[in-house]
Amino acid sequence: MVVRNGTVLAVEGFEGTDQCLARGGELAGKHGGAVAVKVAGEKHDLRFDIPCIGAKTLEICARSGVAVLALEAGKTLVLDEDDVKLLAAKQKVSLTTVA
Repeated sequence: MVVRNGTVLAVEGFEGTDQCLARGGELAGKHGGAVAVKVAGEKHDLRFDIPCIGAKTLEICARSGVAVLALEAGKTLVLDEDDVKLLAAKQKVSLTTVA
């Protein structure tokens, strides 16, 4: 999900995270400042589909104006974590976790 100033701009559908981030960031406008939250759904079956992010996710956030990416603690994989942290700092995208 992508929000800005309390307004939901995009909810992830079948198209996946990348398209949701791009759409939400675009709707946030030229000044950006959107917040994206990546969590598993209530009945999400983690045996078959594990939420994950990687460098490409951060690049899309930066390009689309998403300023904060919040990940569900304990349920989201971060691929190449060191690279993601460096890219987040370079692109000025804040990473955080939510319970």
